[in-house]
Amino acid sequence: MTESSYGQPLGGQPHSNDPLHGVRRLKGWVRLIVYPAIAFSALTYHLSLDLSLLETLVPLGVSYVIATAAIEYTFAQIARLRKQGVYEDILHILSSALDKRDQATGGHSRRVAELCIVVARQLNINNDHLTDLERAAILHDIGKVAVADAILSKPGPLTEAEWREMKKHPMVGYQMVKDVPFLTEAAEIILSHHEHFDGTGYPRGFKGEEIPLGARIFAVVDAYDAMTSDRPYRMALPHDHALQEITRNVGSQFDPQVVDAFLEAELKGLIHVDDTMREHAPPLSYAAT
Repeated sequence: MTESSYGQPLGGQPHSNDPLHGVRRLKGWVRLIVYPAIAFSALTYHLSLDLSLLETLVPLGVSYVIATAAIEYTFAQIARLRKQGVYEDILHILSSALDKRDQATGGHSRRVAELCIVVARQLNINNDHLTDLERAAILHDIGKVAVADAILSKPGPLTEAEWREMKKHPMVGYQMVKDVPFLTEAAEIILSHHEHFDGTGYPRGFKGEEIPLGARIFAVVDAYDAMTSDRPYRMALPHDHALQEITRNVGSQFDPQVVDAFLEAELKGLIHVDDTMREHAPPLSYAAT
């Protein structure tokens, strides 16, 4: 496994030196795709509950206003920081906005980003790629802003239609960030973070080294963090149990070389459940979302 397999972005080069070009483009995608998707998905879900028109529209309208206001405020802060070239602060603002909307995964992106760096260092990935991996891990679920709150926060199993909506988030996230100059490499990892090593993942069904190395690293770490965090229907799994599950899925869901690096880091005491980092918010299933 070499660093050259880290992944090439699908998107082209940015077309403007305007420091706010990428931000404006990202905001345009959000307004074009995300706002209508939030409204349509939420409306479809509420209508399926056989509520009255008033019972449907009032909570839907309140939820939509809150979600869009939060996103617009976030972009105002991003524009301010982008003018100053403060890239990492922009990422953390976006990550915080996602955590506040998706309470089920509070703190998840930050924890996964830290553990991805630990594993990547075992594979001798250079610092430039470490930065791309960290940025991708922080923003990996940004596409979920297009998923209805009712689906994100649903405590039980999703329906087939709800899964179809959920599975759109890697592509939505990729489209949102691919033309932001400092996120072009991270965008490919975001697009591929639910691919499986045996080709059974989504959205493209890539397998083996077709999947960017950063996404293969992310897959292992994401699974570990999800299993060792609380869920609506069970408490967090023990550290040793999570390691057994990861080992059991070597060659199917996970890259064997990445798992070896993960286990090597664990033997060095670098992989562990840190209760001070947990916010005890229930994450979504590691195998499906």
